[in-house]
Amino acid sequence: MNALSRGTRTLLVGGLLATSMVCAVQGTATAATDSLFRSDGYGPIYVGMSQESALATGKLTNGVNTEDCGSYRWVYGAADWVTISKTYGVYQVPAPKGTHTKEGVRVGTSAADLQGLYPAGSFGTRNNHAFFSTVTPQNARNRFDFGIADGKVTSLSVRSVEAYDCAAG
Repeated sequence: MNALSRGTRTLLVGGLLATSMVCAVQGTATAATDSLFRSDGYGPIYVGMSQESALATGKLTNGVNTEDCGSYRWVYGAADWVTISKTYGVYQVPAPKGTHTKEGVRVGTSAADLQGLYPAGSFGTRNNHAFFSTVTPQNARNRFDFGIADGKVTSLSVRSVEAYDCAAG
């Protein structure tokens, strides 16, 4: 019996847990089975990827386009937008719910722990929202931005350090 048929049989018996097993066996990246938010993006979407390639992954939906940029929602149901420059490619990737960085940062991590994990980072305010920003440890061309409220991380995203045509700050 191969792993897929074993996972499928478990699906009939075990419900939701088995659904995750079948997805993992088939290699489908979903927020439930692939919780690592990388220093270049998430799943098949990464900073610098062309708009055409990003859309071809099937992981983005409901685009809103301007002359220079497009913004697309994750199929995972995340409220934030993946921002894509038509000229330079993917600019910003928000983290879907339930993900974490390689260092273990996720929604709910304390701001003090965040600063300890990324000592080169800095706190600031943008559009009346507190954030913490740092160049990613694994990739100096990108940086993590963490939304902060009440001393805790409320959101994660990774973006290019270059201010492209659709950079928002």
